[in-house]
Amino acid sequence: NGYGAKSELLKQVAEYNARFNIDLRKIEGFETVREVDLARNCCLHNGGVPTDDYMKLTKERLLDEMVNINLTPQQLDSLIKELGQFSDSVSTQMSEVRKKASEAEASSPPQQEKR
Repeated sequence: NGYGAKSELLKQVAEYNARFNIDLRKIEGFETVREVDLARNCCLHNGGVPTDDYMKLTKERLLDEMVNINLTPQQLDSLIKELGQFSDSVSTQMSEVRKKASEAEASSPPQQEKR
């Protein structure tokens, strides 16, 4: 199955872009998010065998010598760190969005109540 059709990750990318003008794909660490998402799908739906999407859209960091998805404890530690950094970056950008929204709200004239 293709990555674009049902991907929850791509739906979230589109939502952040539309609602907050944040392109998650441009945030450092998104490649890791995508690789983990695709690896998860391979494990759940394809017995750990990498799909064409996994092979085309990732750096193939999670493949073992048998060319199956397989994580070592060291890889897991690294992924957790990378995902944490991505999350921190998203949080920082969202804080900026909230700050700009608050400033815009504070500088706009008060709305009169409709009767």
